[in-house]
Amino acid sequence: MLKNNNKKIINKISERTLKNNQTRNIFIILAIILTTFMFTTVFGIGFSLVKNLSIMMLRQQGTKSSIFLNNPDDSQITKVKDSKYLAAAGIKIQTGTAETGENGTNVLLDWYDKEEFEKNFTPAISDIEGTYPEAEDEIMVSKSVLETLDINKPKENMDIKLKQDGRDIVFKLSGWFTDYSYSKGGFRGFILIQLYIRNKIC
Repeated sequence: MLKNNNKKIINKISERTLKNNQTRNIFIILAIILTTFMFTTVFGIGFSLVKNLSIMMLRQQGTKSSIFLNNPDDSQITKVKDSKYLAAAGIKIQTGTAETGENGTNVLLDWYDKEEFEKNFTPAISDIEGTYPEAEDEIMVSKSVLETLDINKPKENMDIKLKQDGRDIVFKLSGWFTDYSYSKGGFRGFILIQLYIRNKIC
């Protein structure tokens, strides 16, 4: 059987075909590139919209928590914290309210344990500066509270004067943040639970 080597002929035919259909080939390549770009863009925009919508809903809700248990006893707290079905379980105690002036805006004062603050509350806010209160005379507030007090350039350890039951209460600012949720009761602030127990703020 004779060996038939027609590789050179095939290459020549291929080259001529490519040269004769150069314009068509360019359009095909451009169409493939454009289709790939469009699919990438559509999926990219879709994922971004879903992510941004999720963040927006979380911030409007003001917390990552979806289940609340009012006034639990110690055994219930232990069971909840030990549950493997929950991503995070923390404790929140409403310690009272204060005002930013004689006829000012209400500031809702709360205490969160570390789990509640870091895992459930922090994802719903942004621009966190400073730290959570570590001393009884410290307070952490939203930027909305600072705006009502005409404080445009907050600094750590600066005095924050609030009113409660007609008397002035002076705190040291430990931190501040941007809060996107608005409660009809007022803006957010955090103090230590020890201060609540000692002064019975309510």
